[in-house]
Amino acid sequence: MYSWLLSGNVIDFLDFRSQQALNRMKQLAEDPKSTLNRVRKYINHALHRLYRQRNMVLHGGDARPVGLESTLLCSGPLISAVLDQMIHAEQFHGVAPLQLAARAEVGLTAGGLDGAWNPANLLSF
Repeated sequence: MYSWLLSGNVIDFLDFRSQQALNRMKQLAEDPKSTLNRVRKYINHALHRLYRQRNMVLHGGDARPVGLESTLLCSGPLISAVLDQMIHAEQFHGVAPLQLAARAEVGLTAGGLDGAWNPANLLSF
């Protein structure tokens, strides 16, 4: 799929969401390092929001902070995707969560260098 995206093939989806997903994947294939760093910033921002909401609940005693619902809608799918990858890596490949994180960090740092990696196998085993 990765090489197909790089080849510049065109698909016209009738569904707007599918077309946007394809466009994002093409951006990833064309410029993986900057695209993944941008995604990393989004994830960091979402997790910081979740942490601030947690602090409001635990330390402020506010059981219904204003931004809690939107924070959970944004953070929930990201956290579940990360947990899914971590569990899969450990259960099926024997890769501990810290090893997986280190592997991803090295891949993101080396990303874009010739022959270093491609996003399709950033977390491949």
